This record gives sequence, C-alpha cells and structure tokens, in this order.
Amino acid sequence: MSIVDIVIIIVYMLGMLGIGVYARFKIKSVDDFLVAGHRFNMFSLVGTLMAALLGAGMTLGMVGGVYSYGGGILWNYIGFAIGLAAMAIFFVKPMRRTGKRTLAEVVGHGFGRLPRFCAAVVVVVYTTCLTALTIQGMGRIISYVAWICGWDVSIDAMVVVCAVIVIGYTALGGLYSVVWTDVVQFVIMIGVVIVAGPIIAITTTGGIDVMADAVVNTTGGAELFSLVEGVPISYICYAAILLIVATPGDPTVPQRALAGSTTKITQKSFAYSAVLCLIFGVGLLFIGGAAVVLIPDIVELYGTTEAAFPMMIISYFPPVIKGLGISALLAAVMSTISAMTLVGTTHLVYDAPRAIKPDIKDETLKKVLPIAIAVYGIVVTYIALGVESIATFMYMAFSIAGAAFLFPMIMALYWKKASKWGVTMSILGGFITVFIMHLTGNMGFGDDPFYTGFLVSVVCGLVFSFAIPGREENVEYVQEVVKDGQVIKETISK
Repeated sequence: MSIVDIVIIIVYMLGMLGIGVYARFKIKSVDDFLVAGHRFNMFSLVGTLMAALLGAGMTLGMVGGVYSYGGGILWNYIGFAIGLAAMAIFFVKPMRRTGKRTLAEVVGHGFGRLPRFCAAVVVVVYTTCLTALTIQGMGRIISYVAWICGWDVSIDAMVVVCAVIVIGYTALGGLYSVVWTDVVQFVIMIGVVIVAGPIIAITTTGGIDVMADAVVNTTGGAELFSLVEGVPISYICYAAILLIVATPGDPTVPQRALAGSTTKITQKSFAYSAVLCLIFGVGLLFIGGAAVVLIPDIVELYGTTEAAFPMMIISYFPPVIKGLGISALLAAVMSTISAMTLVGTTHLVYDAPRAIKPDIKDETLKKVLPIAIAVYGIVVTYIALGVESIATFMYMAFSIAGAAFLFPMIMALYWKKASKWGVTMSILGGFITVFIMHLTGNMGFGDDPFYTGFLVSVVCGLVFSFAIPGREENVEYVQEVVKDGQVIKETISK
C-alpha cells in the first residue's frame, strides 16, 4: 500500500471527526441531537439510510458469501429493498404522525410507559449485539491491511483508536453528525463498489465468463447471475424474508424516518434507497466473483471468506482507488457503529428513564447524552473483542429486530383495538423466544428463530390485547399542512 493510500485513509478518519466537531455547534436541543431537528432532505436521508444499514455483515459477509451461494447473495439485497419500500408505503406516514423521536416512543404511543420501557430494553440488547460485531468487523479490516503491509501493530489498539473516532463524532453531534458523516461515507462506497468495483473485477479476471465459471466450480452448482440455481431454500428464507421484516424493525430506520423534513421527502428517500440497495448488491456480486477467481484459497490463507473484500481491494485495486476502497470498507462499518451507538444510548438514557420518570427535562438529557454515548461506546468496544462470526451475529440481530418490533409496530400504528399489555407482551414474547433459541442453538422452523419468534409475538399481541384491553383515550398526532408554500406541523388530538 502506497503512502498516498495511507494518507487518504488518515485524512478520511480525521475528516469524520471534523464533521462531528462542526455538528456540535448545530446542537441546540434534544430534538437536534436525536432527530436533527427533523430537517434532513432527500440526499442526506438516502445517504444515511444506505450507509447505516450496509454495515460489516452486508459488505464483508456478502462478498464472502459469493464463495458459497454465488448470485444467491442478492436475496439479502432484495429483502433489504422490499423492506425499505415497505417503510415508504406503509410506515413512514403513520410514524411521522406520532411526532415522536425514537422507535420505543412510536411503539409506546398511546399505550403508556410500560411498552416504551420494554421496547427500550430490547433495543439496547439489539444495538449492543450489532455494534459489537461491527466493531469486530472494523478490527478485521485493520488486521488485513496490517498483515499485507507488514505492520507490527496491536490490532486491538487500532480497533480502539478507530472506535474512539466513531464514538467521538457521534457523541459530539448526535444524529446531525451521524447523518452527514454517513453521506460522505456513502459517496465513497458508491464510487468504490458500484463504479470502480465491477470495472476492476472484469479487467483483472479476464471477463464475466471467467468469473461465472469459477463461481460454479467453487460453489458446486450455484451460478454468478442466478438467484436460485444451487442456492438452498433455507438460505433464501433467512436472507430475503428475514431482511424484509428486519428492516422496518431496525431501530435506526424509524429514527431516520422521523428526521426527514417532510413526509413526502422521507417516503421518496426510502423508495430511492430501495433501488440503490439492489445496485449496490450487484456491485458487491462482481467483486465477489472476481475474488473467487483471484483468491480461490481464501479460507486457507486468511481463515474466512469474509477476508475476500478487503484483500481484493488491497491486492488488486490501483493506488488512490485502493486508499478510497479501504476508506469505503471503514465507512461501511463506521456508519453502522455510529448509528447503533446513538440509537442504543438514546433508548438507554432517553426512553427507559422517561418511561419510569416522564418529567425528566430535555435540558438534562441534552447534557447527559454525549457522556452516555462515550461510556456506552467503551463498553461495547470491550464486548466486541470476543465476537467471532460477523454474518452469524448479523442474522441473530436481524432475527431480534423482526420478531420483537415488527408486529408491535403494526399494532401501534394500525390496530385500534391493540392494548398496552398486547403491545408489551408482543415485544417481550418475540425477543425472549429468539434470544433463547439462539442461546440453545435451536434454530427452529425455517432454520432461523425469527419465524418462531414472530409467531409468538403475533399470538401474544392478539391474545393480550383481547384479554386485557385498554389504551389512552386522548392521543396526540402531528399533521403536516402546507400554508403559503411552507410545511407547517400542527398537533391534533384523537
């Protein structure tokens, strides 16, 4: 790796921290910190959605997945795209009508403090799992760079340094800095994965046919451009279906839906993100196909197929593009770390305490949140040193999100007969089922605990809503009204 590439990576890292420092001066209230004052436009929303959700599992894990499933990895992105489209069509408008700031607030809207508290606890567990595995993914990228460059450095120390930078800009500027660092990071990811990746893959391997033949031989039947040939039905289920339901249930997604300037802009942002997601997946497929040709013994050399993406960049990308490529990999993991750290801390310090003591002042929370983010980040970084398989932990986190949050969210937004205990038990039933099944290694129907967990969540929600009815009589909603060309938000009671 040349000096120019190293300089690019260092400048990138310092630039992210600089954005955090700049964003600090924009934070005037808790609303600014948590949802950036509801003022983001389409470009910034698309950038932050894509950057935050395309983390280590959806980049390192998917490129490595080509060695086993060929074009089947695209089921992950198809599921992701459908989930984003579902957000645009079914969830963005009713979510924004609540006028809330977080997933726990949305789920608890009209049901009192108990479901909000339970949702906050589950969100903290979810974000801790996903943040830890993503920090571990960042450590792997650093280790590959150090290995090929012959650097004698402590990988753990480098992970801590990178984590400090991410946690630093998140603590400084809240969602405002997270979104704008995400935008920069996504632009880099677009250039490397969608533009440079396929071109380099084709030119270095000798063509698409060479990649296609290598993938068939390596996978034992799966094809580079086929979604079903040689792809196990179990993989399709937990790749596509799991991501469809996990995307609306991911706590970072509602937070971004609530941060848009208007409902129409937010819906369009989710729709455009769905299309970009598919294009991004195709770019990674090309890179994975090239890796199968150029590094066929990836497991023997590096111990895991997850090394394919970084080693392709380090070994076969030209100078400058190589530096941007490593920056893109770091961008993928840093965006997820910052998003999950912010959401986890928010639910730990903002939602859970307010569910117990609603009169906590915003000014107090504004002072506490940056400190809490720093502490939370330190704890999760420590946990991350024990994470092993990135893809495995990613699917566990997605199982939790889909099983614990999707049906309660549907109940809260659409079902008038839903009750406080119905929503609460739906959250707990889905979460506890998935957690215990993963803990015991019993994957259940569909080879993933999500299906059983989601069924339990639905049954609990229905049974307890009918058995113990009741919700708040007067619930406030926010509606957007255009007056003199300006969008005005008005609060109404129902």
